[in-house]
Amino acid sequence: MIKEIKFQNVSKEYEQEIAVSSFSLSIFENEFVVIVGPSGSGKSSLLKMLHGSEKVSEGLIFFDDQVINNVPTVDRDVEIVFQHYAIDYDVSVEKNIIKSLKKKKLPKNIVKEKVLELARILEIEELLKSDPKQLSGGEKQRVALARALVCEPSLLLLDEPLSNLDSSMRFKVRLLLKKIHRKYKNTIIYVTHDQKEALTLGDKIVVLKDGVIQQVGTPKELYYNPSNIFVASFIGNPLANIIEGKIVKEKTNHYFKFGNEMILIPAEIVQKEKIDECINKEIVIAIRPNAIAITKEKTGSVVGKVLSKEQIGQENYIHIKVKGVKEYIRIQVESLVGFIENEEINILFNFEEAKLFLKS
Repeated sequence: MIKEIKFQNVSKEYEQEIAVSSFSLSIFENEFVVIVGPSGSGKSSLLKMLHGSEKVSEGLIFFDDQVINNVPTVDRDVEIVFQHYAIDYDVSVEKNIIKSLKKKKLPKNIVKEKVLELARILEIEELLKSDPKQLSGGEKQRVALARALVCEPSLLLLDEPLSNLDSSMRFKVRLLLKKIHRKYKNTIIYVTHDQKEALTLGDKIVVLKDGVIQQVGTPKELYYNPSNIFVASFIGNPLANIIEGKIVKEKTNHYFKFGNEMILIPAEIVQKEKIDECINKEIVIAIRPNAIAITKEKTGSVVGKVLSKEQIGQENYIHIKVKGVKEYIRIQVESLVGFIENEEINILFNFEEAKLFLKS
């Protein structure tokens, strides 16, 4: 088993286009690591370099103490599953899975046990004799997973494996992946552009943008303590409001001024966030819709005008416009009843749950 996978200043360039830049990261045995970022951020390139199907342009990749840059894929103890179902359509489901074990030359009874065990876990036992052409997308993807897992690789790479599935099947396969990880205790690196998927699956999440790491942490760390504006606006549900303004001081009070309004910053936040260092500087506040309250108090609050209402499942939101601010502010509310378009309401920020960043 591979105890540690280490990227050391790894870069990948395609015809003068840089896909990955100076990527350094350690991944340890049994971790479920999710690499998340928008399309074109370099996620798949990282997996392909680990797999051996793409060459490293610069830097080193280690499996324990061995540099594997030039090690053939067949010698890496790595399996990969792509979003497009990499299975053979001219043989049965069972033979698809068995095919991966041929190089191991195991006794037939052991092969059968392994195939049946995985088929049960992935809920495809009744499909073993089926023609893959007759399977649904979710079934094909589970066959592809079984085909990769049956070899018991030290490292399993998953490149957007659920993106072609509907929401209910994605949920089901996510549960199966967690079940597989608990049982086989292999290292899994999972690539996705879906931040909800990342927060659900990952023990460790790597946020990537333009080939550069933005933050590495647990789901909780990324949600409550994003390292920059991009992470705050990309990770979490609901996504944060990003509000530009500046810090001003009047007598002993500190305010966040945005548009034509100012909102009082509590004294304990001033000390905690070193607000005095930001006076008269342009800053950005990232604050989630559930950290903004509607109040009848005028002191310390600001006025906004209701633009529209939104319901997503069981969650309710209103969009408000603050005078002088370009973007609307999204607020989570218990009920949409009673909110009238163009009415004015007073809002308060919960600064304990807000993140302040100097505007770059």
